[in-house]
Amino acid sequence: MNVNYQTKKDKLLSLSGVTHADGTCRIQTVNQKQNQLYYNLLMELKAKTGVGVCLNTSFNLKYEPIVSTPQQAIATFFASGLDALIIGKYLVKK
Repeated sequence: MNVNYQTKKDKLLSLSGVTHADGTCRIQTVNQKQNQLYYNLLMELKAKTGVGVCLNTSFNLKYEPIVSTPQQAIATFFASGLDALIIGKYLVKK
């Protein structure tokens, strides 16, 4: 994620959450062969919202290191304001 790309003008509104103030975004791509589960998630998002995009960000709370294990992810999830957490094939809800 070292390179920024200009967000297409017709996508600025639907991609506002992942577009920087200068109109650029840092994209990552995935295909079905690389990661079937994540690909399926993106296709479901596209079917429901019209946009097959997921914001990829670091997962940590203020003053905490970035999560690197499932156990840390669950602890951080319950200490956060998040409603749901997906770990692999599992959906955790509060």
